[in-house]
Amino acid sequence: MKHFIGFVLLFFVYFDINSQINFSDRDRLERITKDMKVLSHDTLMGRQSASKYEWKAGNYIINELKKLQSFQSNINFLPNYDRFRFAFTIKNYENNKRDTTADIIAYIDNKAPYTIIIGAHYDHVGYEIYDSTKGQYLIYNGADDNASGTVGLLELTRHLSNKFLTNYNYIIGFWGSEEIGLYGSAYFCQKILPHINVAPIILYVNYDMIGSLGYKKNILTIYGTATANDLKDMVPDYYDSVKINKLPMAFPFSDHTYFYANKIPYLYFTTGLPKTYHTIKDEINLINFNGILFTIKLTEHIISQLNPQELQFKKIKLHHYLHSAVASIF
Repeated sequence: MKHFIGFVLLFFVYFDINSQINFSDRDRLERITKDMKVLSHDTLMGRQSASKYEWKAGNYIINELKKLQSFQSNINFLPNYDRFRFAFTIKNYENNKRDTTADIIAYIDNKAPYTIIIGAHYDHVGYEIYDSTKGQYLIYNGADDNASGTVGLLELTRHLSNKFLTNYNYIIGFWGSEEIGLYGSAYFCQKILPHINVAPIILYVNYDMIGSLGYKKNILTIYGTATANDLKDMVPDYYDSVKINKLPMAFPFSDHTYFYANKIPYLYFTTGLPKTYHTIKDEINLINFNGILFTIKLTEHIISQLNPQELQFKKIKLHHYLHSAVASIF
């Protein structure tokens, strides 16, 4: 009997150890690559905004979040909600009907005094019919735009939900229908954010096209370093020999826009616009997976260096002018 009990205990110890996620570079790169293969595959037909293919991509993201729930992580739903997916309708001006899109939102509650929101849009521009008689299509798979940001956010979420950087709580947002008007982040900021009870939000982190590090130069750009007092000083000039191009603001063409409009400072990570932008050549074979992992690690480093007391929202005159047209769309 003692031997049997010992065996059972050993089994559960073994099971518990092997239920944890490994965060070696090799394991992280394997997961990032696996996620990318799914999200940039032809079967998702370019993840067109507010389409069934965007919805299918969302299913994959939700399943990955549910996997984290099965581990000993603290990933969960937003307070007072019972789901990850937040569906809503938007007007399709081509057919004058309303199409369904969705945000996928998770919450990591560390019982911390401050909250950081991290987001990436998971839609792309879809496909064109090349030859309808043969069922041939031109598919815009959007590996860099923005499967790269999506897989980067998934892997960052895995790490944060396993009790890493617990000085903050985290809202994780995968935004729908960015490509046709920033609808996902706008919906979150206007319809969800005002009604959730979380610790004060000090920063929004945006991932949009982070898969082309080294395309021209070994430089990563981070916009928004002037949107809070001293935020620029919390971002390094170099990290692991890569130059960080720190820019004070970004034009209102990505999901940072509505957070800035809500007086939330932001850091917007991007490797820029390669020639493949919005073309059928934006494919997985051109993705720098090590660059995505680098961006994740840099994000984690910056979060570890933040001084919340110094992160006071700062209005930039030109920036505020550019965003003055941002209004409620719901």
